[in-house]
Amino acid sequence: MTTYFHYAARDTRGVKIAGGVIARNIEAALVALQETGICVTSIEPALTDWLGVGRSGRVVLSAQEKSLLMESWSRLLNAGFSMDAVLSNLQNSTSNPSVRRALHDTQRLIRDGMTLGEAVEASGLLPPSWAAVLAAGEKRGDFVGPLEVMHKRCDQIRKTVQEVISALLMPSVLLALVFVWMWVFATWLLPVMAATIVDLTGTANLVMVGLKGLTAMTFPAAVCAVLILCLLVLSVLRGNRADEVMGTLPTWVPVHFPFIGSLVSKVHLIVVTSELQLQLEAGIPILAAITTLSRSLPKRSLRKQLAGAYREICGGAPVWQVLGNLRIMPDRALALLAAGQACGKLPELMGVLVREASLDLETEAHRLEIKMRTSAILLAGVIVGVLAVSLMAVISCAFDSVAQMAVSQVSPR
Repeated sequence: MTTYFHYAARDTRGVKIAGGVIARNIEAALVALQETGICVTSIEPALTDWLGVGRSGRVVLSAQEKSLLMESWSRLLNAGFSMDAVLSNLQNSTSNPSVRRALHDTQRLIRDGMTLGEAVEASGLLPPSWAAVLAAGEKRGDFVGPLEVMHKRCDQIRKTVQEVISALLMPSVLLALVFVWMWVFATWLLPVMAATIVDLTGTANLVMVGLKGLTAMTFPAAVCAVLILCLLVLSVLRGNRADEVMGTLPTWVPVHFPFIGSLVSKVHLIVVTSELQLQLEAGIPILAAITTLSRSLPKRSLRKQLAGAYREICGGAPVWQVLGNLRIMPDRALALLAAGQACGKLPELMGVLVREASLDLETEAHRLEIKMRTSAILLAGVIVGVLAVSLMAVISCAFDSVAQMAVSQVSPR
């Protein structure tokens, strides 16, 4: 069991520094710090995170970077390099500081006597479910096979994400531009037009009241737009954690959320089913696979479902029935899983579910794309219509005012 230690020290110039280090015990932590050339003044164990393993910091790693890491790792091992040499080479070749730190921690923990699976999990380089696959390959003496499988898995994730993003990016930009124009139009142009109408007519007529009401409605819309933008920024900053198998949006957005709830439910199905398939194909027992997967998921509701499935399987319920009754599973999943367990091909049938869910996700994304484009066109039409009505109202009031002035000038005194 590893622990995360906080330390305070002085470097070679006598400057005070502070940080953290992962080690089996405080003696090993002191040795590791002394090897760096610093003078430790205080060190104490820190609280561990919700996974039960200390972290030296979040490892930010995109799907493409993770794919390249797995590919480079497997190629170097195939070339005959030792694991220690491979980790050193990967540290020198990466430009990601968090990945470099995690690789250094992994190398040091292996030197301290930990297995590769334990080390990559403790350093936060891989989620527990992937570390379990790597540990299963390590027991068989095969490091390259699991790394190649995880490389293919990263490529599948990257392609699916790119498909969804490419489908939703342009309509999202168009819709955002329309909302920005609506905000500018309602907060800047409409008040000017309303004030012009009041100046020309001298009364706050119905048009004035309506324009002011529309202007007031844009404030909550602008607040919602800012909140959505902050959520997207948070997703970009936190969605690439290497020790989790799910990003921020699928974690925090409920499945009943309007418009994107169906996409989130498909992502949940793909993540859970593909991770279980990956572990079962590596020879990991189903109970151990469910345990490591629940530790890899940041979403509490999914962890509760997996905990219930674990208890049912321990109670003697068939695996296909328990997995098929999960709330994230579609209606056809029960029959597929039953057929897979009956013929001894449960992982293969899980792969079928993953492929079908990926196709459904892409279809839902394209449907949402059509809805967003249609909404952008309708909103643009509403803006043009309101602008035309407002201009006609201003012009009409101006003509009426000119006509009244002309009549008053030519009328007999």
